[in-house]
Amino acid sequence: MKAIRHTARVRGAAGVHFTGRFQIMRKFAAVLIAVSAIAAAFATFPKEHVIGTWLLNGTDVNTKWVFYKDQKFLFKGTMSTSRGTWSTDGNKISLTWTEIDGKPVKANTVKGSYPLLEDGSWQVDQYNYKKKK
Repeated sequence: MKAIRHTARVRGAAGVHFTGRFQIMRKFAAVLIAVSAIAAAFATFPKEHVIGTWLLNGTDVNTKWVFYKDQKFLFKGTMSTSRGTWSTDGNKISLTWTEIDGKPVKANTVKGSYPLLEDGSWQVDQYNYKKKK
């Protein structure tokens, strides 16, 4: 018995005919690109990316976060300060406060997780922070 070979022809852009095999490969490539984009969106940022000083909008030296190598942080704003610990969790910075405005915070009661954005900045609520150069 002779094997039947699928050779359906589909008209593509500019009138070019594609065989069924090419159509399958095109779909596979599209799926591969989509999976790669999703994986990149959930990429883990290295801790080295976080360490350093981050300024509000990248320019406001009066409002800043300082992330230390020992995974502690300091926040200084015009009317407040806070301290705590930090870690990375996928594409987020996770913070746990230990002190707010000079007063200790009960352990593990004030926490937050904030997205690291594709442009290398990160965001707390509507405020965007960029690493000091």
